[in-house]
Amino acid sequence: MNDIKKTDSIESNNNQEIGFYEILRILETFGFNKLAYLESKRLKDIQNEYEKILKARDSYPFMLDGFVIVLNDLTLQEKLGFTQKAPRFACAYKFPASEAVVQILSVTPQVGRSGIITPVANFTPTPLDGANIARATLHNYKEIERKDIRLGDFCLLVRSGDVIPKITKVLTSRRNGSEVPIQKPTHCPVCAHELSFEDIFIYCTNPNCDAIIKTKLTHFASKKCLNIDGLGESIIALLVDKGYIKEFKDIFSLRLDALLELEGFKEKKAQNLLDSIESIVAKTPFWRFIHALGILHIGEVASKKLAQFGDGVFDMNVDSLCKIEGFGEQMASSFCDFCTHNREFIAELMDIIKPVIESKSVVSQDSISQDSAPQDSIFNGKTCVITGTFSKDREELKEILESFGAKVSSSVSKKTDFLLAGSNAGSKLQKATELGIKILDETEVKNLLNL
Repeated sequence: MNDIKKTDSIESNNNQEIGFYEILRILETFGFNKLAYLESKRLKDIQNEYEKILKARDSYPFMLDGFVIVLNDLTLQEKLGFTQKAPRFACAYKFPASEAVVQILSVTPQVGRSGIITPVANFTPTPLDGANIARATLHNYKEIERKDIRLGDFCLLVRSGDVIPKITKVLTSRRNGSEVPIQKPTHCPVCAHELSFEDIFIYCTNPNCDAIIKTKLTHFASKKCLNIDGLGESIIALLVDKGYIKEFKDIFSLRLDALLELEGFKEKKAQNLLDSIESIVAKTPFWRFIHALGILHIGEVASKKLAQFGDGVFDMNVDSLCKIEGFGEQMASSFCDFCTHNREFIAELMDIIKPVIESKSVVSQDSISQDSAPQDSIFNGKTCVITGTFSKDREELKEILESFGAKVSSSVSKKTDFLLAGSNAGSKLQKATELGIKILDETEVKNLLNL
């Protein structure tokens, strides 16, 4: 009865009489676990609390990468609302990335689903914030050249956001002369096909490369796409190696007797996988279907916008797509090129999966409306260039910028409005400085994009 009265008091009071802090206190009386929180009107108190938690970071029974500052006034919270990614009334205050020194023992060329070859550094497993890290991306071979990273080098490893490991700095003072330059591959490490070089990237262009097939299928079945439970990277690799699947449609033709021949598969596991595959048919939101196709430059945000136009989106031209908020010519051309060359493939897959297509007037809140990009964003209608290394993947950052109405370019010119400069920024930073272009560091970018 007391609990009911407390609940009534939350609902009956105006937002002006009760704040977020008070709600947390009431929730504690209901038995919810208490975490450290502080109510304050002074920035100094926030900084003091930050330093206090940072010092005690390792004493918590879970990993911390920072804390959240939330506006207490519920009325103001409602007025500020949300972006497509996060609330405008809250922001994260991150801790510095954890660091360790590692020695690069070898570099493995890794093939992605678009065929891009990414160099990955291998080193002795190193404990960092509760995880043993043995690999870290070096992004691309131009980055290796710019940083002059060599085999045998001791480097600084950081775990940004306590999740993504990356090499940030070469400790040249620890070199002894035995270090060896890292060579660019000339042939795909998986299929031995001759590689193509384009700008800073190296590609395997063989569509039958097992690595490309496996990564495309893994993306297709992943949680952010079709979300097929039980069909992860290792199972897909096994199915491809056995010759059971090669294309997306093959997943829907898997048979129980074939699965039972695989190592580690008993009847229950095999049937669960088949049930999981069957469960997405006629139930998958259309934006997930688009995202699962793995179209270059078309990520989750873009897929949700495209889904609003129904299956007619596959017939839209570049000019029409460029009118969608956040779409630039590069994204529009990539989507159109894919549709032009894969019409039968798309139609066949649509017939198999039967994705749920909602009319534009009744798009769910899970989708992003065409006018969702904040019109008051400083990025709206501006040209941006990204350089250096960010804690977020560059393609993801590009997609977020475009959702805010920006056009993302690959080179700095007089037409550039903003240069987003991450760590280890190169010649683009120097050119932007010479041209007097506004330069934003990662902290400023995160604040402006509500990341």
